[in-house]
Amino acid sequence: MSPSHALAIFLGCGIGGILRVLFSVWTPTLGSSGFPWATLFANLMGALLLGLMAGLGFYPTSTHRTAWVFVSVGFCGGLTTFSTMQLELFDLLKTARAGLAIEYLLASSILGPIAIALGYRIGTFFPAM
Repeated sequence: MSPSHALAIFLGCGIGGILRVLFSVWTPTLGSSGFPWATLFANLMGALLLGLMAGLGFYPTSTHRTAWVFVSVGFCGGLTTFSTMQLELFDLLKTARAGLAIEYLLASSILGPIAIALGYRIGTFFPAM
């Protein structure tokens, strides 16, 4: 890994991580049901952005490698959180809210690929990078 890629990942992670925390701060009123809206939103935004990058032609092997690592590995890596999703699912099950856990798992599993596909589709409307 080059120093410029390491810096791009570092900066992207920092920005994505801060935005992830802000989602949690901005959505507490939506969380009164116990549904983890902030994590779902962050993960879906990351999926949409990765799809968009792919649709625009940004891939790890593209000539835009630094932009790819900044957005995908860095920003989306800091923004999205698989481990928090797993902990939230565990907590929902532990507190006997299996129905909510199933809704969350299905929403994440179904809407995530849809967000990727939507982002990809939007990206293909623009000239190849």
